[in-house]
Amino acid sequence: MKLLFVIFLYFSFCSFLGWLIETSFRTIKDKKFVNSGFLYGPFVPIYGFAAIFIFLLDTFSYNLFLPARLIIFILIPTIIEYLTSFLFEKILNLRLWDYSDQRFNLHGRICLKFSIIWIFLVLADIFIVQKFIIVILNKLPISFLQISSTILFIYFTIDLFFTVKVYQNFILIIDKLKSFEFNKETNPKDIFINNPILLKLKDIFRPISAFPHLLVYVQDNIYNIFNILQDAVGNNIKSKSESVLNYLNDNEFSEIIKDIINNSEYQKLKTIHHHEHSIYNHSLHVAWLSYKIGKYIDKYTKIRIVDLTRGALLHDFFLYNWRKEKPPSGKLHAFEHPKEALKNAQCNFYPISKIEKDIILKHMWPLNLIPPRYIETLIVVIVDKLIASKELIIEYHNNNKIKRNKKKS
Repeated sequence: MKLLFVIFLYFSFCSFLGWLIETSFRTIKDKKFVNSGFLYGPFVPIYGFAAIFIFLLDTFSYNLFLPARLIIFILIPTIIEYLTSFLFEKILNLRLWDYSDQRFNLHGRICLKFSIIWIFLVLADIFIVQKFIIVILNKLPISFLQISSTILFIYFTIDLFFTVKVYQNFILIIDKLKSFEFNKETNPKDIFINNPILLKLKDIFRPISAFPHLLVYVQDNIYNIFNILQDAVGNNIKSKSESVLNYLNDNEFSEIIKDIINNSEYQKLKTIHHHEHSIYNHSLHVAWLSYKIGKYIDKYTKIRIVDLTRGALLHDFFLYNWRKEKPPSGKLHAFEHPKEALKNAQCNFYPISKIEKDIILKHMWPLNLIPPRYIETLIVVIVDKLIASKELIIEYHNNNKIKRNKKKS
């Protein structure tokens, strides 16, 4: 029994170590905190399973020639990675990662580049981690091992249950978006009544954050729902330049925003790259679509159009290059930039209404835990995520195209 507890705790430790490695890599690469891995908690089980298989094989094949053992150990994580990808694709119909753009890949599930990285991790596991951690665990009293294993097992069970639920919702939401129907005669109140799964729309963001390749999976559906919404409110945007200039054709919209877009500080957003283009263009796009949707919904329930539009335009009014710089507070951009945007808005466009403040501070919901207080905020939250998702997809494909062209040249 003690051996079983030791193995399980070793699995948990290596899963946590794998989470630290992947999360650190992704956080440094993306310049923002990224919670890597399938589970909600700080564990990536593929590392734990690889470590356990290596430990057991090392124990039962000790008399085998050392080079042969090392070759087997090195192959184990690559095989587990391939099988994990295969099982997810078969069970959930999702491909969480794809190495098709990497040289020397097998079905896009594994590739030589990451197999080489696995070699170094396996060697570190065999000669450092395994010897150090196993020795410590063996010295601990069995009562401690038993209690710790029980707590961790319960935690893993709960985490796995809720994680699987999120990925199931992810699939159901995407399927619903595929068949989504919306027109000018549709009452907005009926959308969530007839499609209750859309109330869990936030569940699509956790999988995409952990596995960016899923952006490819939702690409057609995001474009679909985005274009349906634009068509429904009479806003057929066909190009980037048109999306930026379309507001000139609407006197009311132009009047609401003119003091903001003519402000010298706000003009600085034109120089700060966001995803597909500048923060200025992104914010104007969010404000324009929010305005059009607000005007449409106003037929059914009162919408404060001015507050909605101005709040949407000011939601990203931070004046630093988030890809290269941290916020003045030194904290993470994702959590801090709404506060910076509000501070800049209050300095330049005082007074800021309660609705505008709520929009600016909560446009990243559900990343911030406090939900939107007003329907205007909820509109901006949805529109901002739709437009940002579309921009991310375009940027993702453009970057891949550039990489492929460089490899060809």
